[in-house]
Amino acid sequence: MRPNKITWALLVLSIIAVTGIIVYVAKTLDIKTNADDETTASVEAAKPNPNSSEDSSNPNSIGIDPGLSGTSDSHRYVFVGDSRYVAMSSMKGPNDTFICDNGVGRYFLQEKMKEIVDAACYDNSRIVIGLGVNDITASDEYIEMLKDLRNRTDVEIFYALVNPVDDYWCNVNGYNISNAQIDRFNEEMIDGLKDVDITIIDTNSHLKEIGYECSDGLHYTTDTYINIFQYLKVTLSLYP
Repeated sequence: MRPNKITWALLVLSIIAVTGIIVYVAKTLDIKTNADDETTASVEAAKPNPNSSEDSSNPNSIGIDPGLSGTSDSHRYVFVGDSRYVAMSSMKGPNDTFICDNGVGRYFLQEKMKEIVDAACYDNSRIVIGLGVNDITASDEYIEMLKDLRNRTDVEIFYALVNPVDDYWCNVNGYNISNAQIDRFNEEMIDGLKDVDITIIDTNSHLKEIGYECSDGLHYTTDTYINIFQYLKVTLSLYP
């Protein structure tokens, strides 16, 4: 039997309907796929670029948590140190003061004693001393100077132990210092300050545990300086 006009009309309408459904489903799937692609792109864009040449002098450009740079800790910190602290001074937060210079040691501490005390005159101030690597055999003098500092101010004082070096590259580059000397100095400082109201921060052991990189045997790479400063900030924040 030949199909009549009504049958043909119903067949055409069915084809049109099915075609419309197929087109709608295809568009829907395409929209979802595009949305997924956009989401993926935004996530990828948020990831740090390992090849980026960001300014390493800006702590926020190299991954330092702003809270560890001094913005979440209400204390004011006065950091006193040598070239290693000069390198970290660019990472300071708004409540941080750095009194430091290249190649200095115990005589710098003696010379800057009044400046250090004056800088820590504000409420909630703390002093962090990080000297020693440039005169590693002078632990007795450091202990006496730190006792003198303790008598000059009522604020909390912390002493950060001398951090390790790369023995081989220190020797190559003419730095007359070794980890054996540093360990001996640190032990003498711990023993000499045990009855003094000064808190020891053992950054040395921390670096040995997590690893560290030196640029010349004595000084560090930017990443290692970041680790040191973050460790100092986190440790200090544990003291109310």
